[in-house]
Amino acid sequence: IRDLISHVEEHPNREFAIRDMLASTANQISLLVELQDYLRESLLGFRIPPLPTELSGRKMYSFMDLHKRLHDLLLRTTDMKSLLKGAQNEHLTLSKMIAAVSRSALEDVARQTTVNTDGLVAASVIEARNGQVMDVVNLIFSGDFLFSLIK
Repeated sequence: IRDLISHVEEHPNREFAIRDMLASTANQISLLVELQDYLRESLLGFRIPPLPTELSGRKMYSFMDLHKRLHDLLLRTTDMKSLLKGAQNEHLTLSKMIAAVSRSALEDVARQTTVNTDGLVAASVIEARNGQVMDVVNLIFSGDFLFSLIK
């Protein structure tokens, strides 16, 4: 998305596609945050069974090392939460970037409109001046015509 935003001037119509991608990404991040919360809740509610009394059960229990595995899983969910927070921040940054691009495009349109309006005002002033000149020329020709008729 970042590459598309940086090259949006080359293809201005991609701005709508970028906005759609950002909306989809926001939805996916929200779903991942929910999933991460459910996973963490499940892990926090998980109770490790007590140590078995028979020897084979004790060996299997120590081999599985459930306390360490639960700790590792909780650590991974914390890491996942940090990564999702980073993804949310990246999404926010990209949203601000496309908003800045949109604002810049709007400023360009406003600037071009001002330039075009200034050109139209100048052209109408010239046209009005030309109209006055034509009135004077018509008056001169009319006077010349009348003078030649009288003569």
